[in-house]
Amino acid sequence: SDSSVNLLPSVFGVHPLTEDVTLGLGLFVPFGQSSEWEKDGPFRGVAPYFAELHTLNVNPNLAVRVNDKLSIAAGVSAVFAEIETKQLLVSPTDPTGPAADARAEGDDTAFAWNLAATLKPAEGHTIGATYRSGFDANYSGDTTISGAPPPFSPNSSFSSKIEFPQIVGLGYGLKINERLTVGVDAEWTEFSSYASLPLSFGANTPFLPFPPAIPQEWDDSWSYGLGLIYEVSDVWTVRGGYDYFESPVPENTLAPTLPDGDRHAFSLGLGMQREQHRIDISYAISLNDVDVEENQNPFYKGTYDMDRHVVAVSYILSL
Repeated sequence: SDSSVNLLPSVFGVHPLTEDVTLGLGLFVPFGQSSEWEKDGPFRGVAPYFAELHTLNVNPNLAVRVNDKLSIAAGVSAVFAEIETKQLLVSPTDPTGPAADARAEGDDTAFAWNLAATLKPAEGHTIGATYRSGFDANYSGDTTISGAPPPFSPNSSFSSKIEFPQIVGLGYGLKINERLTVGVDAEWTEFSSYASLPLSFGANTPFLPFPPAIPQEWDDSWSYGLGLIYEVSDVWTVRGGYDYFESPVPENTLAPTLPDGDRHAFSLGLGMQREQHRIDISYAISLNDVDVEENQNPFYKGTYDMDRHVVAVSYILSL
C-alpha cells in the first residue's frame, strides 16, 4: 500500500460547577480508517485504491460525585461522519486497458449517548466502567466519474449506511506504591451491527459493477489491555502498555479497504509536569497479519501484513 499520515486531533475540557458536579466536553475521533493502494497495483479495478472513513464526536458530559467512593457521569454526542472511496473502472474484456476513475463521497450527522462510573472501594483501588451507544450514519453525497463513456453520467448522487457499534468497557487500577500504578481493562464492541454495506450511485447504479449491498457480517470483538505508570519524580512520569485487539472482520468478507486481523500493540510514553503545565509524548506500534484463503472475492485472497505507527503529543493546562 501507499503509506500515508493521518492526523487525529482531540480536545478535552472540564469545569467544576460545584464541589461535586463537573461539566466536561470532548472533541475526538472515535472511529476512523484509511487505506491507499497503487492505482495500477494488484487490486486495479477490483477494489477501491483509496478509502477513508472518519467521524468527529462532540461530546458534552456531566459528572457527579455521589460520595468519596462513587462518581457517575452521562453525556450525549453529535457525531459528524464522512466516507470517501476512489476506484478505477476497467473493461472486463480489457482489464489492463484504459480505465475510468470513480469517486464517491458522503456525510451525515448522527446522535448517541454514553454513561460512565468510577468506584474506589479501598485505598489504591479504582474500578471504572463505560458504555457508549451505537448510532447509524446515513451517508448522502455525490459520485464523480471521469473518463467514462456514455451511458455513464459524470456526476450523480451517492448514498450508503453504516451501523456503528455500541461499546462496553471495564477497567481496574491498582496503586502499588507512591510511584507505581498498574491497570488492566477489557472492552467489548458490538461489531455484529455491521452486517452489510448498502451502496447507491444514483443514475450510475445500473451501469456500475457493484451489488446493491456488500455483505460484511462482522463479529462482536474484545480487546484487552495492560498499562504501567511509574512516577520517576515530581516532574517526570514513564508509561508503558500492551493491548490485544480481536479482529471483527471475517476472512470471507475481508477487503483491501480494511485488511484487518488480530492485532498486538505496544506503547511507551514520557510525561513532564511543571506547576499547572503538563506535556506527554508517546509512541505505539500495532502489528497484525492475516492469511485469506476463502473470500467472496477471489482477487482478495492472499497474505496481508500491516504495521501501524502512532505518535501522540498532548498538552494539559490546569487553570
